Amino acid sequence: MPPTPGRPTDWGLSDEWFTDFITDLQNSPTRRRRLHRERIVALPVKDTLAVTFQEKTEQLRRYLAGEREKDIA
Repeated sequence: MPPTPGRPTDWGLSDEWFTDFITDLQNSPTRRRRLHRERIVALPVKDTLAVTFQEKTEQLRRYLAGEREKDIA
């Protein structure tokens, strides 16, 4: 793999090392098993709605705190 133009040659070595590392990682059966175990698990609708409500409530609280600061100033 030739070094990237405009970079010192030692950067090319790190690019090659990183490419090889990622390739080995993607081909590793152990890593593939871990990826399967670590996949994203969908939250139940009830929990998703609760998180959304909490985020909106926090957003409203911050907005009201900012407005209160404007009134005080």
